Amino acid sequence: MLERGRALRLELAGALPALPEGWTIEGRLYPSDERTRSPAESVPPLVFDGGVAVSSFSLPGRYAFSFHVVERHAGEELADDDFWDEPRTVVDLEESAGVQLLRVPAPSSALVDEILAYVRDNG
Repeated sequence: MLERGRALRLELAGALPALPEGWTIEGRLYPSDERTRSPAESVPPLVFDGGVAVSSFSLPGRYAFSFHVVERHAGEELADDDFWDEPRTVVDLEESAGVQLLRVPAPSSALVDEILAYVRDNG
């Protein structure tokens, strides 16, 4: 088993849509087993800055990537949901001593429309 803190750098191939103030898009990794619905505890939420998220992980394996849309005001989370492109993006976190670099596609135009509709309906 890996020690917590192995470096992970996740880069988006493309851009995220602009959202209203208070809304953000994070990345989440879920165990790729379809029966598992909760995010992987071994990988914290991936917060993008300029299309790059830097984090750490403790357990190698296959993970499905989702875009997690969150509305926060004054530190309080008011709305959130996960959005997936089909086919789902799957990444492999490997046992390695160095920084693991992964590249995932930005949301498709259809998924961007779905995200923006969610924000509009829940904002």
